[in-house]
Amino acid sequence: MVFSDTVAAVLSCLFMELARHPKEYRKLQDEVDEYFRGHDKPEHAALSKLRYLQACIDESLRLHPPVPSGVQRMTPPEGLQVDDVWLPGDTIVFVPSYTQYRDARFFERPDDFIPERWIDQPELVKNAAVYVPFSTGHDVCIGKQLGLLETRFVTSAIVHKYNLRYAQGQTGEIFLEGNKDTGTLTVAPLNVVFSPRKA
Repeated sequence: MVFSDTVAAVLSCLFMELARHPKEYRKLQDEVDEYFRGHDKPEHAALSKLRYLQACIDESLRLHPPVPSGVQRMTPPEGLQVDDVWLPGDTIVFVPSYTQYRDARFFERPDDFIPERWIDQPELVKNAAVYVPFSTGHDVCIGKQLGLLETRFVTSAIVHKYNLRYAQGQTGEIFLEGNKDTGTLTVAPLNVVFSPRKA
C-alpha cells in the first residue's frame, strides 16, 4: 500500500511540474523520442541511462519528497551535538526531507524546478549528500528500484505518446495547496490533459 501510494504521488508531482514547465517537457520528449527510435519497448537498464529523465525524476523528488517529514531516527545513548543544539541520548528525531531539500545552504534556487542541476549545472547543488529521497544505509527503501522502474516506465511511455497541459481551472498552486503530509505524501487530484502527439 505505501509503495503504490508513494509512486502515485511521485508521478503526480512530476507531471504537475512538467505541465508547469513546457520547455523541460519538450526537452524530455526529445530524449525519450531518441530512445524509442532504437527500442520497441521500455527496457529498465536502458531507461535508467536516460540522464534527463532521471534528472526530472530527481528534481521532482527533491521538491516533493514522498516522505516529506523524513524518517525517524534515535540519537545514540551518549547524546549528540548538532551545530549549537545538544540532543540527549535515546531521543527520537526527524530530519524533514521537505525542509532539507529546500534549504538554500544545500541547493541554489531551492524552490525552482531545474532538472539540469543534476546534469550540467552542479553549482546549483551545494551538498548532494543531503539528497537521499529513499533514505540510505540499512534504512534504504526496499521499494527503491521497483519505484524508479515504474516511474521511468510510466513517464517515458506518456511523454513519448502525449503532449501535456493543465486542464481548465487547474494550476500547480491549486494542486500543491491540496497536498498533505500524512507520513507519506497524500496528493490532491491533478487535472491534466494528455493530447496524442502527431506522428
